[in-house]
Amino acid sequence: MKIEQSRSQYIFNLIYTQSINLAVGIFVISAISMFSQDEPSFDVIYVVAGAPAIFALWLSVFNSGESKIVENGIIINQEGFTYVRFNERNTIKWSQYDGYTITGSWLRIISIKRKAGSNIAFSYYTFSSNQRRKVFDYLSQIHY
Repeated sequence: MKIEQSRSQYIFNLIYTQSINLAVGIFVISAISMFSQDEPSFDVIYVVAGAPAIFALWLSVFNSGESKIVENGIIINQEGFTYVRFNERNTIKWSQYDGYTITGSWLRIISIKRKAGSNIAFSYYTFSSNQRRKVFDYLSQIHY
């Protein structure tokens, strides 16, 4: 089974996660400024918001054709679970698979657990609900 993140899902995930990060950043800067006599500087917010927006725009315009970069993808086959992020692959073989967890409330994270070594983690909204359901259904059938 091969699943690729759609362009609209990529943009939705980016906007969702960045808006929560921005809200937390603005809250922290505002809280710090209450205890400081200096005016708060929100310049860092422009960089935090601007860089991902420019990157998403570049991907949506130029990332196509044969040289297309897979922003996020999952490959599940007989060998194991592979997570692809910007064409870099991270694989957990079924012999090393140790289940999955979903943590967090607003910024939910899916972790594919490995018996020894680092887990694979990605945002809950990286893939659509239909794609997530397919992955969870498949992973629930694996006996570890």
